[in-house]
Amino acid sequence: MKDAIRNQKSLYGLQHDLKNRHKKWKVKKVNTLSTPQLDFTYLLPEHRTIDELVHLYFDTFESVYRIIHGPSFWEEYAKFSRDHQSTSSAFVVIVLLLMSCTSCLHRNERAQYVGDSSLERERAVMWIEASESWLRSHSQKNIYLAVWQIRCLLVLSKQVNTVKKKRHWTEAGTLVREAMAAGFHRDPVLLGGKISAFDREMRRRLWATMTELELQASTDRGMISTSAGIFTDTKGVQNIEDKDLTDEPQPEELENQGSVEYTSSSFLYFSNASFSLRVKLNSMVNDMSSPLRYEEVMHHEELITKELQQLPPWTCVKSSPDKPGLSLVARTLLDIQLRQYLIMLHGPFARQSESSSRHALSRMICFDAAASIIDQHVRLNESQNSMLLLLRHDYFRAALVICQNSFISISLKSTLSVLVINDRLINNHR
Repeated sequence: MKDAIRNQKSLYGLQHDLKNRHKKWKVKKVNTLSTPQLDFTYLLPEHRTIDELVHLYFDTFESVYRIIHGPSFWEEYAKFSRDHQSTSSAFVVIVLLLMSCTSCLHRNERAQYVGDSSLERERAVMWIEASESWLRSHSQKNIYLAVWQIRCLLVLSKQVNTVKKKRHWTEAGTLVREAMAAGFHRDPVLLGGKISAFDREMRRRLWATMTELELQASTDRGMISTSAGIFTDTKGVQNIEDKDLTDEPQPEELENQGSVEYTSSSFLYFSNASFSLRVKLNSMVNDMSSPLRYEEVMHHEELITKELQQLPPWTCVKSSPDKPGLSLVARTLLDIQLRQYLIMLHGPFARQSESSSRHALSRMICFDAAASIIDQHVRLNESQNSMLLLLRHDYFRAALVICQNSFISISLKSTLSVLVINDRLINNHR
C-alpha cells in the first residue's frame, strides 16, 4: 500500500494535504473546543438530539455490552429532561458518553467535516475529553457505580470513535486491573449481606463487559489478553431483562429466562460460555515463542465449530415490536468473535505458497470464515445498524485474507500451468 502511494503522485499529494490539514486543526481545536472544569451542561445539544442519540445507544451497544440499567437510567433521565441542573454531574457525563458512542451512527442528510474528521466524530471527541476531565477531577477514594459505568463507556466510546487507537489495548487492560483492585474478579456473594442483589448483578455485568472489551482489544492489537493470567470466580451474567432487576428486596439469585429466550443480557450470558476458549486462542495465536502445530490448529478448529453450533437459534427474531433486530446484533457478534479465530489459526498455513493438501484446506477455511464475517456485517448494515462496523475491524482483516488467498491461489495455478507446459514440451521433444 505504501508503494502504491509513492508511485501515484496524486495519492501522495492527497495524503500529504490531509496530514497538513489535520495538524492545523489540532492547533485550532485547543481554543475552539475548550471545556470548562465544572459545568458540562453547556456541551449538551438540543433535547431532540439528546433523545435520539441516547435511545440509539440502547438500541445498539447496550443490546450487547451491559453497562447501564435501563429502568434506573430512564427514571433519572426524566428528571434530567425537565431540568439539566436537577441531576448529578456524573449523570450528565454518562449522557455525554452515551451520545458519543452513537454520534457517528446518527444519520444526517449531509455529512459535514472539520479537518479530516466528520463533525459528528469531532463532537463525540469533545464529549469524551470533557468526560475524562470530570473523571480526573473526581476523588479516587469514593468510587461508586456511576464512576465504573463512566470508565467502561470511555473505553467503548474511544474504540468506536478511534480516539488514540494505539492506546486502546493499554487502556482496556488498565480498566480490568483497576476493576480487580476493586474486587470485581471475585464473586460479589462473598461480600454477604453488604451488597444487594441489584448491585451483585451490576458488578457481574460490568466485569463481563470490561473483560470482553479487553479481550477484543488484545486480539486486534496482537497481544496476549490480561484475562489469560487472571483467577476469577465471578459468576456469569444472568439472562434476565432489566425490569426483573430492581433495588427492591430479591431472592439470592434471579431465575434465568432460558437458553432460547432473548433478553438484553443474552449476549454476555452466552458469550461467557466461550470466553475461556477465546482467551486461550488469543494466547495461542499471539505466542511468538512456540509456533502452532497443525494438529493443534485442527483440534481448536473443532472446538470453535462446536461452540458455533451451540449458539442460540435466534437470528432475525424481533426482540420486541418496537425494537426489531436487537437479537440479530447479539447473534452476529457471538458468531464473528469466535469465527475470527479460524482465520488467525489457519492464517500461517494458508499463507504458505507450497501446494499441499494442508495448505489448501487452510486457505479454504480462511476464505469461508472471512466470507461469512463480511456477509454478516453486510446483513447487519443493511438492517440500518452499523455499530459493529465502528466497533470492530475484523471485516477489514477478512477482506485482506480473501485478497491474499486469491493471490496465492492464482500464483499456484500459474506455477502449476508452467510446470505442466514444460512437462509437455519435454515429452514432445523426446
